[in-house]
Amino acid sequence: MSFENPGNGPEGWNNAQRPGPPSGYGQQPPQPPQQPAEGYAQQPQAQPPRQPADGQAWQAQAPQQPQQSQPQQPAGYAQQVPQQPQAPQQSGEAYGQPQQPVPAPGIGPGAPTEQFGAPPSAAAPTEQIGALPAAAPGAPAPNPGPFASNGGGFTPSNGGGFTSSNGGGFTPSNGGGFTSSNGGGFGASNGGPFTPSPGPFTPSGGEPFGAAEQSGRRPPRTKVAVATGIGVVGIIGLATVLIMSQNSSAAPGGNTAGGSSHSASASPTPSGFQPTATAPAAAAAQTAAVFLNAWQSGNFKLAASYTDDSAAAQSALSSYTSGLNLGGLKIKPGASTAAGTVSFSVAADVASGGSSTSKASYASGTWTYTSQLTAYKKDGGWWIKWDPSLVVPGMTATTHPVAVAVKPGAAKVTDSSGADLSASTQTALQNISATIKENTKSTQGTAGLEIALEDSSGNVVSGSKQVLSKAVSTATVKTTIDPTVEALAISAVGELPRSSMVVIRPSTGAILAVANSAGLSDVALTGTLAPGSSFKVVSTTGLLVDGLLPQGIDTKVGCPLVETVQGVKIHNSTTSANSSAGTEDFEPNTTPFSTDFAQSCNNAFTQWWQQMAGGKLANAATTYYGLNEEWDIGLGGKGSYFSMPSHQSGSELAEELYGQGEIEANPLTMASVAATVDTGTFHQPYLVPGLTDMATATSLPSSVKSQLWSVMREVITSGTASAVGFGSGVYGKTGTAEADANKDNYPNGWMIVFDPSKDLAIAAEVTDSNFGAKTAGPEVNYVLQHS
Repeated sequence: MSFENPGNGPEGWNNAQRPGPPSGYGQQPPQPPQQPAEGYAQQPQAQPPRQPADGQAWQAQAPQQPQQSQPQQPAGYAQQVPQQPQAPQQSGEAYGQPQQPVPAPGIGPGAPTEQFGAPPSAAAPTEQIGALPAAAPGAPAPNPGPFASNGGGFTPSNGGGFTSSNGGGFTPSNGGGFTSSNGGGFGASNGGPFTPSPGPFTPSGGEPFGAAEQSGRRPPRTKVAVATGIGVVGIIGLATVLIMSQNSSAAPGGNTAGGSSHSASASPTPSGFQPTATAPAAAAAQTAAVFLNAWQSGNFKLAASYTDDSAAAQSALSSYTSGLNLGGLKIKPGASTAAGTVSFSVAADVASGGSSTSKASYASGTWTYTSQLTAYKKDGGWWIKWDPSLVVPGMTATTHPVAVAVKPGAAKVTDSSGADLSASTQTALQNISATIKENTKSTQGTAGLEIALEDSSGNVVSGSKQVLSKAVSTATVKTTIDPTVEALAISAVGELPRSSMVVIRPSTGAILAVANSAGLSDVALTGTLAPGSSFKVVSTTGLLVDGLLPQGIDTKVGCPLVETVQGVKIHNSTTSANSSAGTEDFEPNTTPFSTDFAQSCNNAFTQWWQQMAGGKLANAATTYYGLNEEWDIGLGGKGSYFSMPSHQSGSELAEELYGQGEIEANPLTMASVAATVDTGTFHQPYLVPGLTDMATATSLPSSVKSQLWSVMREVITSGTASAVGFGSGVYGKTGTAEADANKDNYPNGWMIVFDPSKDLAIAAEVTDSNFGAKTAGPEVNYVLQHS
């Protein structure tokens, strides 16, 4: 896309063959002296002393013979010798400021085009912010060359100044000041100050400069004639004239060759941009135009110079371009107000990173938006008040916009047989389908494009995303959901309200079924519930690994009625054979630990709280079961499915040893615990095959694995689940959690099992129900019996 460029700067401006003065600009009868415009040097006159113009200092001069007053040419502008008469050019000036062309509002023809970010070229004209109208028919075309000759321009001589030919210019001598020929200019020699010479400066064949003003009309300034003469090149003329004006006003003493200076005091140099308009709204529009044009053309340094914080502005404009991979920019100014507010619209051609040949990972488009800026006057000039949000609404000093490709997800998500999960009656499967469709990064389809604000750390600012185009997905994702096992799980959780279940294949970690009873949220995958006594499998692993059971599961461990830990009394339940109506469970000190486990007696575990301090319990959970780590199960990224404090002590640790306290789990993680005991090795659960970033864990020591099999089998045969009716090859653990604020004070019932012969591991949880053996146990047994 082509973009406008301000063109050549002051160097290289064609000043030769400029249009002549307006018709009638010639010899005039002498007129009474007139007060010079502010910023012009005063010629001494034979009249009473006057106060200098505001902001000027006058150099004392000896009285001279009365002559016509002639204003000095503004510093930094080339003296023009009038040429052939032509139609008057309209001009306007702000009192005390050098005349400048008025930037035309909006977009207009005239400027050479420039590829964004490339050097200027002589391409076809295109739109330009603030372009000038074309020159009048018959106006002379500019001639190459930096300085005009034979018509009033400057010709450097002797390295010290400029000489105007035809008797009308300045001739420096010995690198000093300027000397006007014909006795009409300023004479300075040997580096001395300017000394008025008798008689005003008079261009050859013309009247004293300023005579028209004395006769009651305002003559066109030379620079206006220059601007008009190059109207055919549009904005190049505008930008160059404005830049020359700014540059010339930046150096007190004018444009002197060879470093010469003079002692005649000048007006204080105003800072900021110098618009020609005097009305605040128009001046703000002109100031905005030069800023927006420089930004649009990619000249960030120039654009920043118009602001009151150039360093911050240049950095922001650069980061805008790089973050959006900007290929083109179109800015159109809008309305301006007397308060200096100027609105504008932006059309930016943006693209994501990556190869443009990859449709699934690369996207481009045009981002359109509106913004506004504020211009204000200070120290005699106009400035853009810098605010990053003018670049992009919402942008700050520490953020910048980025263009991001949104890879296509999946068009369809199925179970292992190819059936569409979104058509399932099971809400859990519908949720899985929707999540995978949204988050899967497929190589099939077409990428979408988003714009967002990003901070310095690369994080996307919340709420800043804007979708330019949506990804088009064509891929199908097949999950590990087994339709037969899923149907069994759905039937099982339908027996009791608020039931959830997950079935895993232990040999691989594949998730075969996810089910929740009707009306229940997806507790199966995302629940955060205390696992109760089902977690004693992990606690037993820790006791065995750390050598706290010298004879292993045959170690004699009593289970007292009450264990007091740092003032907190912990009780057992009331379901063991040793309990009677209204009394609590207990086991004598001669009880093997295997029996404590099978009967799920809490205080056989809580008593180890001091020995298991220092993070040993949490370490066992992570090291052997992969718990307390984030898992990527195929839903588009890693997530947390289990939580427990890494370093607890006292009563909190005592409660965690029997699966309560601050532990949070769900059927997914507890089914994984059962599966790990089955194979002896943790296989992270997953829904989508082919995942590469999978959590890992250390295999269970063989002696620990065999002892866990033994105690879990005792649960089925003579322990808390003996009445459920499981088959001969089933191993399990019941659980009852009272840590949650359950409805009607009913506990949550848990059951975890594995059956090596069927390569199945199952966990079920029934919220606000009863003991696990009475609620979750029968649901799990149903699936095993029908698999």
